[in-house]
Amino acid sequence: MQLALLDGRLFQPGERDVIVLSRSAARAAFDGDDPLGRVWNPDGGSGGPVVVGIVEPSTLAALRDPRSVETYVPLTEEALAGASVIARTNGDGRAVLGRARDAAAGPRRTPSAWVVQTPVDQLLQHSLAATRMIGALGTAASALAALGLFGLMAFSVRERTRELAIRIALGARARATAVMLLTQYAKPLAIGMAVGTMLAVAGAQMLLGLQLGLGLDTRDPGGYLLGLSVFALIALAAVLVPLRRAVRTDPAIALRSE
Repeated sequence: MQLALLDGRLFQPGERDVIVLSRSAARAAFDGDDPLGRVWNPDGGSGGPVVVGIVEPSTLAALRDPRSVETYVPLTEEALAGASVIARTNGDGRAVLGRARDAAAGPRRTPSAWVVQTPVDQLLQHSLAATRMIGALGTAASALAALGLFGLMAFSVRERTRELAIRIALGARARATAVMLLTQYAKPLAIGMAVGTMLAVAGAQMLLGLQLGLGLDTRDPGGYLLGLSVFALIALAAVLVPLRRAVRTDPAIALRSE
């Protein structure tokens, strides 16, 4: 399955009572502690296989749910009756059905074989299309929100040109004026960001419930931090750009323009 070994080792020939976990399974079971050499028992008992390795989650499982839990155990003779073998082929898979069936056959085993005719990308086509649509709508909404935020804050600062001119005429420094404006606008901006973050978390949970968010993790702080940082920078530019113009304007001219 081409799963990368992240820690420990894989199975050895004839080995039993051992288990290999996916990274998400190890984190869920051992709360971030080193699982190697420890007993795996989801029911809380003392017995169970010993963890010998950690592998990355499978691609399909990670797409559908980043927190998917996967475990791998040695294939014993007793388990062969219910085992499934996945074979990757080039071209038409029906051409190798007979050989695959013969290779899996054995004493008291008459396996069935079939071809998965729909590739994974087609299986996920609906989710991918929905994800792209939601991404496009989200991008458009973010652009409109950024434009509105910049315009509103810039207009508010420009409306205070007379006030700024008086402050500068009385000897106020540009840095102190900028700090004053940023402090005044920080509170409503923080409230808006808090409300927006809560709505984003609720929306992400809804997407997960509809199984439309491939690889979406509502607990990802990096995504929220990135979005908040972008809007904070936009708000900063909306305050500093008109303020810079006001500082460079002669206070007398600014006062007369009012």
